[in-house]
Amino acid sequence: MDKISQLEIDTRGIDSRFGLIQLSNFSRPVTNLAADSLEALARYRFILPPEADRQVKLEAQLENSLTISHPSGGITLTDWKHYRSEWQTLQRLDKVEFAGPRFADGEEGRFPSVTTKEIHQILNKHPERSESVLRQAENCTTAMTFPCSVNASLVRVRLMYRQGNDWSILHEIRFDLPPP
Repeated sequence: MDKISQLEIDTRGIDSRFGLIQLSNFSRPVTNLAADSLEALARYRFILPPEADRQVKLEAQLENSLTISHPSGGITLTDWKHYRSEWQTLQRLDKVEFAGPRFADGEEGRFPSVTTKEIHQILNKHPERSESVLRQAENCTTAMTFPCSVNASLVRVRLMYRQGNDWSILHEIRFDLPPP
């Protein structure tokens, strides 16, 4: 099988900012896009060209980040610790169309164990921190103790094709999700 040369992402009726996204330049390993929410992304449709066959699959992975809420605006720590789900195969709707990623209940709230001290240390290095945010973060005894919360921040979707008995990654699409 020849490598896939194109992928369409149909967001029409879900996210009017994007409509139909056509990806055809897979010379770079990653394409960065945005999605409004996990719920919107679950309604996207990924469409391969008609010549695609069963030797192609799409997989998705969820990444969660820690957010510290504050009345003047929260800080999401996207460049720190994360929870990453296992890769899951997207549901094939027909020969060329795949459903958007759906993750198990509870996946969006998972995060590694952290302490108040660790949160404070990383916030001290953050360019958007303020004394007020640092004081607020002292109440974060865990990742899920207010004003801290865990939220989906990124979904990776990878396009894979079979080479003999092995699967190879052709391209990865990273969907950034907005902070809460």
